[in-house]
Amino acid sequence: DLVFFFTDKGSMYWLNAYEIPEGSRTSKGKAIINLINVDQGELVKALLTVKKEDVERDDLFVVMATKSGHIKKTPLSAFKHLRKSGIKAIRIEENDDLVDVAITNGSFEILMSSAKGMACRFKEKDTRPMCSAARGVTGIRFKIAGDYLVSMLAINTGEVSTNDSEET
Repeated sequence: DLVFFFTDKGSMYWLNAYEIPEGSRTSKGKAIINLINVDQGELVKALLTVKKEDVERDDLFVVMATKSGHIKKTPLSAFKHLRKSGIKAIRIEENDDLVDVAITNGSFEILMSSAKGMACRFKEKDTRPMCSAARGVTGIRFKIAGDYLVSMLAINTGEVSTNDSEET
């Protein structure tokens, strides 16, 4: 498997799972910055494990959400040209951070929730796939001043139908 590390500044770094050193239950572990080339001040916000053969698939997506409420869906195949120096997964604006990342198949539902108790749930198919350099689209609008996104959850509804005329 591959392990994708997403940072608060929108970069994605990767490692083969076997490159992560194994430790005992009582070991102190190893700092992630000793394993991947993150820039100074970048923090790892999310990680995903992906099978090597899945990176070639066009029916899987990486969904990312930012603190300002933006959401972005990128085909997993856009990450197949891996570089040890990392790639830009999402464009992050000033005073914004990556909050969460998930792998979906196009038929999930997305639940975004804010620090002040607001939530928004919508079908993933309502967001279009974008290239890796894009910022994304608005996933949630905040109605309370000073609010910000704290979590994004991708919910597998088990739906496999892509019939848009069907109302649920």
